[in-house]
Amino acid sequence: MHFVDPVYDRGPIFFAFPVPIEPGDTPETLAAKVNKAEHDWQPRVLNYVVHGQVRLAGQEVVYETEELKRLLMPEAQ
Repeated sequence: MHFVDPVYDRGPIFFAFPVPIEPGDTPETLAAKVNKAEHDWQPRVLNYVVHGQVRLAGQEVVYETEELKRLLMPEAQ
């Protein structure tokens, strides 16, 4: 997930969730995995944004805590 800016699909990223790719995956099975992860996480992540626990300061994403940052951006650590 990312914040929106004037350029389509380019805003600062504040949430990324790794979805495992298995040898037998097809585009359809991978799309289903991504869709499930999105449905599982989107309400929770948007709640963090709504309550200011994740916010944009200029072009920098600011997390309320380092723990929250690790939760939402696990591969960035």
